[in-house]
Amino acid sequence: MKIPKEINDVCRNFHQDIHLHTKTLDDMVEFATNGIGDTERKIVAAYLDEILSDRFSDDDLKDIWYKTPADVYFPEGGHLRQLLEKMREALSKQG
Repeated sequence: MKIPKEINDVCRNFHQDIHLHTKTLDDMVEFATNGIGDTERKIVAAYLDEILSDRFSDDDLKDIWYKTPADVYFPEGGHLRQLLEKMREALSKQG
């Protein structure tokens, strides 16, 4: 599965020092998605809808995540799923 450029752009914001700017998963989502435009938001939201479907396990999500430029490590796929679900929810509220 090809990862859209827009996903990589958002994931790039999950850099090694994100903890200096955020305290919670919600803060991380806000930090990473701040400033993306409507078109990008729709692409990211659609991709998240697809990968958060029942077709993808937590391990699948980790495999996808580690192919992005994100520096944040999630040892538990369930924690990553939580983050991605929060991101999807935040993007839907923005639109």
